[in-house]
Amino acid sequence: MSEVFCEKYFAAANSRGGFVNFFPDCFGETSGVRRLYVIKGGSGTGKSYFMRHAARCAEAAGGHVEYYYCSSDPASLDGVRITWSDGGRMGIIDGTPPHPWEPRTPGVTEEIINLGDFWNSEILMAHGEQIRALQSRKAAAYKRGYSYLAAAGQVSDVAFGLTESFASRPKMRAAAERIVKGIPSGDGRMEIALISSIGGRGEVRFDTFRRLSERVYTVEELYGVGYMMLGEIYAASVARGCDMRVSYDPLCPDKINGLYYPTARTAFVIGKADGESHSLGVRRFTVGAAMREVRTELRRALSLRASLIESAVDSFAMASGAHFDIEKIYSSAMDFEAKGRFEAEFCKRNFGI
Repeated sequence: MSEVFCEKYFAAANSRGGFVNFFPDCFGETSGVRRLYVIKGGSGTGKSYFMRHAARCAEAAGGHVEYYYCSSDPASLDGVRITWSDGGRMGIIDGTPPHPWEPRTPGVTEEIINLGDFWNSEILMAHGEQIRALQSRKAAAYKRGYSYLAAAGQVSDVAFGLTESFASRPKMRAAAERIVKGIPSGDGRMEIALISSIGGRGEVRFDTFRRLSERVYTVEELYGVGYMMLGEIYAASVARGCDMRVSYDPLCPDKINGLYYPTARTAFVIGKADGESHSLGVRRFTVGAAMREVRTELRRALSLRASLIESAVDSFAMASGAHFDIEKIYSSAMDFEAKGRFEAEFCKRNFGI
C-alpha cells in the first residue's frame, strides 16, 4: 500500500541566531487564517495528538490540511493549517514556548485551548523538583546546541566569502531571469514554508515541494554557489510578481534552499541531481582558476561547519532526552479520557464529525 501524501513543513528553525519563529507568517493575519485555536499545556499533555485527531476530522470534512512539525523533533506536530473550498483557513497550533502565542483578539480570531484542565496538579507538584531539574538540563543542552550553530554560522560566512571570489553574479542573474520567464506571473504572493530543519534527529528535509510539483529542478550545491543561484531565482521571481512558497536554510535563514510555484507546479530545491528531477548545474557560473585557489580552504571550512552542526545535533538530542522525561511525568498526571471527550466535542462542533 502506497503512503498517503500530505504536505509537511516546519514553522520554525534552530539556526545560527538561535530559535527563529515563523509562526506569525504561517498562522497570523496575513496567512489567511480566519480562526486560530491556540493550545496551551505542558509537554506530554497530548497537544500533538489533539492536532492530529483534529486534522483527520478536518480532512474527512473536505478540508485540505498542511502539517507543521517541530523543528527539534519532526515526529511531533507544532501546528496544522486547514484550507476550505472557499479559500478560508483555520489553524490549530501549539502556543507554548519556544513559540508562545498570545492572542491579539481572543474569542474573535483566536481561541485558547487549555489542556491543563485535564491534569492533576497534585501529581505534578509531587514531581516538581524533578521537573525543574529536567528543565534546567534541557535548557543547558539547547544553549550548547545554539552555541555550536552560531559557530557553524560564522564558518559559513567565511565559506560564502571565499565563494564570492570565484562566483559570477552577473551570469547567475541573467540565467535566473531566463528561467523565471517560464513561470507565470501572479499577485506576487509569497508564503514561508520551511522544508528542512536541524534538531535532535539530525538534519531533516521533507520532500513536499518535490511531491507537489510536476517539474522539479535540483540546483547543484557547489561551495555555496547553489544557494547564490537560488537567491537570484528568488529575486527574479519577486521582480516578475510570481506567486511562490519559500523555504529558508535552517542554519542560515537569510539563504533560500527551496522554491515552489503553485500555479506552475514547479520547484527548485538545493541538492544533488537524481533521476527524478532536472539538474541545474552551477559550475558554469564560476571561474575555475579562482575556485582552485581557495578550494582547499573552502573544503576545510565546510568540514569544520559539518562537525559543528553534528555537535549541535548531539546537544539537541540530549535536550530531547530531557524533554521526553518531562513528557512522561506530565502524561502520568493527565486524565486522557476526559481530554478525549473534549477532542470529540471539538471536532463535532468544528467539522461535524
